[in-house]
Amino acid sequence: MASSFSSIHFLLVLLFISFSFSNAQTPTSTTSKNAGIMFALERDPLTLQYMIKINQGTPLAEVKLVVDLGGRLPWLSCHKGYNSSSLRPVSCKSPECSRAEGPVSRCVLCSGTAKTHNDSCRIYIRKPVTRSVAKGELISDLVSVAANPDSWGTPVSSPRRCAFGCATTGSILQDLLPPSTIPKRAGIIFDLERDPSTLQYMIKIKQGTPQSEVKLVVDLGGNLPWLSCHKGHNSSSYHPVSCSSPQCVLANKPTSTLELCNGTANNACSVYIINPVTLSHRKGELISDLVTVASNPDSQDTPVSSPRRCAFGCATTGSILNGLAKTSKGVAGLGRSSALSLVPQLAVAFRFSRIFALDLHDINTDVKSGETGGKIYFGGGPYIHYLFGFDDLKDRDLTYTPLLINPKSKEEYFIDVKSIKVHGITVPINKKLLSINKKTGIGGTKIDTRIPYTSMETSIYKAFTKAYIEWAESFNNANAELNDFLNITRVTPVAPFTTCFNSSTVPLVRMFQNNDPPGVAFIFPKSVWNISLFDMVRVNDGVDCVGFVDGGSKPKTSIVIGARQIGFLEFDISRSRLGFQQPNLREF
Repeated sequence: MASSFSSIHFLLVLLFISFSFSNAQTPTSTTSKNAGIMFALERDPLTLQYMIKINQGTPLAEVKLVVDLGGRLPWLSCHKGYNSSSLRPVSCKSPECSRAEGPVSRCVLCSGTAKTHNDSCRIYIRKPVTRSVAKGELISDLVSVAANPDSWGTPVSSPRRCAFGCATTGSILQDLLPPSTIPKRAGIIFDLERDPSTLQYMIKIKQGTPQSEVKLVVDLGGNLPWLSCHKGHNSSSYHPVSCSSPQCVLANKPTSTLELCNGTANNACSVYIINPVTLSHRKGELISDLVTVASNPDSQDTPVSSPRRCAFGCATTGSILNGLAKTSKGVAGLGRSSALSLVPQLAVAFRFSRIFALDLHDINTDVKSGETGGKIYFGGGPYIHYLFGFDDLKDRDLTYTPLLINPKSKEEYFIDVKSIKVHGITVPINKKLLSINKKTGIGGTKIDTRIPYTSMETSIYKAFTKAYIEWAESFNNANAELNDFLNITRVTPVAPFTTCFNSSTVPLVRMFQNNDPPGVAFIFPKSVWNISLFDMVRVNDGVDCVGFVDGGSKPKTSIVIGARQIGFLEFDISRSRLGFQQPNLREF
């Protein structure tokens, strides 16, 4: 927005205590009731902070101030000057200055005052996001307001003078600037590795001082990244998190700070760490350390600066690693609701949106890097990949469906699957199993990389595999008269699968290019996710199996989409949506 304040950015840290739109000198009995006033609010899509829009100064200009309900003083950043002819410095000897700084003597307030104005009121300005403190001065200026149009009271007279803190350091605004005032940041990428024994995916993170690579098992439902520290945590940049810190409160909600610090050693923040495989709990503490990252090389946006500090749980018991990949040192919690999940931590640290994407096409070699393995993106795309069959590189075209919230599992990622098709035929399913019970959290469909193959409630699985068998029979019948046609032949199943075929008789994908995409399709209310290239699994030479497993008769979640069927997915938490890629059959 163009204005004389274009080079100045602002922060609101309190409701305006300086507003006085009633006539204090007139007796109450003779004063008519004044109408209230209104301001418009705007939500910043990057930080999700709310900003109040205020018309201020001379000439009048609209400024946006971040709302902080716990702040004691409204303040502005004046490090590039303050262009308003109605600005007035507040004297260090004034009552306003005393109220701003509390029980401080006037001689102290007036000693070493700010350089901008003589005898100005020196104050300390505190930012709520980073809790940093900067010196400034107290000023006042005119504010124009609009009366509540629905009020029967007397409209207020405007403008009136209000007091503001005036910060002279530009860095006070870090993490508070709206997107239009800061350069867009490139996303970041980590390599993924799949453990051949457990089939768990691990994120490779460069951490600490000296820098070392640690592998953490990816957990989409985890509320916190954590490490096993039972043999110590050797890093000179490691810091314990205090029990009275905001991070400790976030990690232990809804426990109060008083309870958190009761009986703790050295004011350390105690946390409970959960192993997502064994579901065992262990007590540990919250620490922070430096994390070094790499910017997305395909992005044209500003590269991120690194390293940055992130919080981790620190488990002091070695048994907490039971069930996890042997080379892992802990778990990377990527839950959608926790403020200490790795997703929001990286979004705040590197100033990008709460988006991450999984590329689990680990059966293919990355032509650009020459490496075999998956990747995880934070902060959005582009997601450049090799386009097989066209000898070219291309960004991924994504289709979206809303993410659902399970009230009993708020960290996990649920989607609204309405039905399933196998080769175009709808599978008969009890619809109640596809919906989430709001009281118990049972039912529905979620995504989980810790599950190697999609699992289904028993009745769904039986109907699903039956549909595959019936499709094979109908396909054989339809092509019986063709020369050199081989019937699709079932073979002895290989655990954990129950429906397998002779791979030499399974028709090639290119045979279906003029029909509906073959294989499995998840049907959403407004879109369809085809996983045509990931429904079958080559278990050994000559045997292809339907890559889905029986999840039991009473699972907590009816359908759990596992790593094999994921392929590529984007989890856009800020917009509460899931992005998926349709198979390009021409590539194959």
